[in-house]
Amino acid sequence: PLDPFSGGVVIEASPAGKEVKRLELMSGGEKSITSLALIFAIQQYHPAPFYIMDEIDAFLDEHNASRVADLIKDLSRTSQFIVVSLRKAMMRKADQIIGVTYMNGSSCVFSIDTDLKQFGGQYGGEEVAA
Repeated sequence: PLDPFSGGVVIEASPAGKEVKRLELMSGGEKSITSLALIFAIQQYHPAPFYIMDEIDAFLDEHNASRVADLIKDLSRTSQFIVVSLRKAMMRKADQIIGVTYMNGSSCVFSIDTDLKQFGGQYGGEEVAA
């Protein structure tokens, strides 16, 4: 195009073990991983104070959802993340979970602190020291 800012972005990537292909030819999970890789690369170069992400793990399997959750957990040392997710893999790595449910005609909001070290015992099959 005559105006370089009106043409959009063409992304080509090589998903694990596959040949290079355009984003629109990838599966949902491959698109998600590729898009997140771009976002996190930009985040490493020029971090923002916080990120809001809505169901970024919807097309990922449990293994990849857990890997993304690990990365977000690591990056949360320098930026805050608000992630909307229905996946256990993502919730297991959260510092805090805020839930919204609909009861008796109104929304009910609740918060769960996932730092269970103060209580001892087990969480998610892992031993937690008191």
